[in-house]
Amino acid sequence: MRNRQRKTNRGVSREVLVMAATEVEDRGRSVRRAARSFGISHVTLNRYVREHKRLQEAGSLQLPAVGYNSHRKVFNAEQERELSDYLTTASTMYFGLSPREVRKLAFQCAKTFGCVYPESWNSNEMTGQEWLTSFLKRNPKLSIHCLEPASLSRATSFNRTNVSRFFTNLATVLEKHAFEVKDIWNSDETGVTTVQAPEKGVASDGTVQAVISGEQGSLVTVAVAVNAQGDSIPPLFVFPQKKCRTDVIRGAPKGSIGTANRSGWMQEEEFLFFLHHFVRHARASSASKVLLLLENHTSHVSVACVDFCKKNGVVLLTFPPHCSHMLQPLDRSVPGPFKRKISACMDDWMKSHPGATATIYDLPGIVAQALPTPQNIVAGFRCAGIWPLNDAVFTDADFAPGFVNDRPAGSTAPTAVPDMPAVAATATTAAPAEPFAAAALPEPAITAATGSCASNLSPLPAGGFRPVGARPFPKVETRKSSAKKKKRVRAILTDSHVKGTLEEEADKNKKSGPIKTKRSRPNPPKQE
Repeated sequence: MRNRQRKTNRGVSREVLVMAATEVEDRGRSVRRAARSFGISHVTLNRYVREHKRLQEAGSLQLPAVGYNSHRKVFNAEQERELSDYLTTASTMYFGLSPREVRKLAFQCAKTFGCVYPESWNSNEMTGQEWLTSFLKRNPKLSIHCLEPASLSRATSFNRTNVSRFFTNLATVLEKHAFEVKDIWNSDETGVTTVQAPEKGVASDGTVQAVISGEQGSLVTVAVAVNAQGDSIPPLFVFPQKKCRTDVIRGAPKGSIGTANRSGWMQEEEFLFFLHHFVRHARASSASKVLLLLENHTSHVSVACVDFCKKNGVVLLTFPPHCSHMLQPLDRSVPGPFKRKISACMDDWMKSHPGATATIYDLPGIVAQALPTPQNIVAGFRCAGIWPLNDAVFTDADFAPGFVNDRPAGSTAPTAVPDMPAVAATATTAAPAEPFAAAALPEPAITAATGSCASNLSPLPAGGFRPVGARPFPKVETRKSSAKKKKRVRAILTDSHVKGTLEEEADKNKKSGPIKTKRSRPNPPKQE
């Protein structure tokens, strides 16, 4: 029975038995007198005291089991705890198991470790649905979720090595220039469309629709810059047009600017235009430098942008590739409230303009009501460890997804070529990153991989219950080719050799031109 209602409250709680046993063992009271004081049976207390003494003589620190044993359980409490820990670890690695896979794993564990289980498990090669339901009730920290998609590049690139190098570069720049809290800026862009995601609403049964502006909206890029003090500059709007009209940013925050291109996305010319806007509002100069944190995107690291920042006292520090979702303040605390506020403001606009369709000219006024608050901005810098500087803000659980991609020290790896920057703005080279000690993580035991999974734990002890023995955690294979691959590393953008490399890449791209693709002509129809 899945939801059996107990008719009586049988048994004594563990807390009462522990207090009564303490009276007997430590204070010398008799078993009957202590049992009478706590209102329990002297036989139950005597049994508990004898079992406690036996465990102490055996050198165990565990307390005796209390209550009735469950009827015909396949796994005991310790084994279910191992299963629960395995599922928790797999979920932190972004390789969580579905309910069907959990049932198969439990069957494999029961069969591998000689547990007594129902015969129906053999025919189905998995446990029953009742077992999974009861298992989740006994382990309330586990539940069934709709898993969100996570990029493989982000999961594997966010590791201790990349994060340690970034914080080393950040500490070097902060120490060299002695930046104040108002001088540490972060810039990012996001897309806003004319079609909103409706908010939740109160309605009668069966009424689940809300009016939106259209089937498919037009995208407008919004670029903002905020500092660790909670201040922000007026945003830049990139419209999907050939030319930007002067009246297109009506209703936008005071001081906002606009530009346009065919796609509406941020490109090199638009970002250079934004840098002029940023320098004017941040009041950056060679005598009063500021630090600008931004993503390592191609449009951000062009030669023209680097030259402009060097001349105007802007120190550029880029995040490691595919790590901005954890290290960038604007990605930590701003996107969620910003997107929700945009949807709410768009809903209000649709209700106040019935029958009208929102256009790109209405978006600046809507964005003006949804800009990040100082509290959200400061929280983003704090939780990312940028300010106050905290290189230990991330725990082992944050780096767990990257464990799947770890390889042994002897495996082939690409040779690093210092051709792409991550930090910029001074004429001297930053101190090299200290070698990272990986003692905090368990050393993976890498074997000759024959499949996509390889055991990453110590050998299974005799008689031990380890779910990883039945289903090892996912692990990448050792690289078989020794071909050297060009790898981008972090460096100072304005350093002579790095800047020269950027110029060479720009010249090479100009000479090569756009990639031309051959279009195959359709075969002429056959004449009958």
